[in-house]
Amino acid sequence: LKRIQNPDLDFLSYTEYYKNWMEILILEVLIKMELNSFLVCQNSTRQIKINKPIVKQEIKHTKGYYIGLGLAIGIPLGIPFGLLLGNIAFGPAIGLPIGLTIGIYLENKLNKEPIALSQEDLKTRTKYSWLLFVIGLALFALFFIGFVLYK
Repeated sequence: LKRIQNPDLDFLSYTEYYKNWMEILILEVLIKMELNSFLVCQNSTRQIKINKPIVKQEIKHTKGYYIGLGLAIGIPLGIPFGLLLGNIAFGPAIGLPIGLTIGIYLENKLNKEPIALSQEDLKTRTKYSWLLFVIGLALFALFFIGFVLYK
């Protein structure tokens, strides 16, 4: 939209301008929705005559995909519990088993035949897992030493 450069217009003129603009935009959207629904109805009558079978394609993921997804859901869900307990650090600790439970359930239900990982992928995952473990252990040691020294 171009900015109106007329100094004679007051605030009401601007609001009327944008109100009219929004009404036109809403009408255009409604007309397009009606047109799309009409076209879908026309296409659906044609599809009934064809009688093509609909094949549902299963989506496969690697092992542990849904566990990671469950953890990504559960940890943020635990944060309000930590706030209720008065210590936000308890939140992820409470959310972790919740997310793990959700992830294991989804893994067993939706990923019955996971994609096998190649040896290279397994080596890469193992390497990064050990690296993150060592970094976490070093950070824990630093915080523990700092806590003991400055207590």
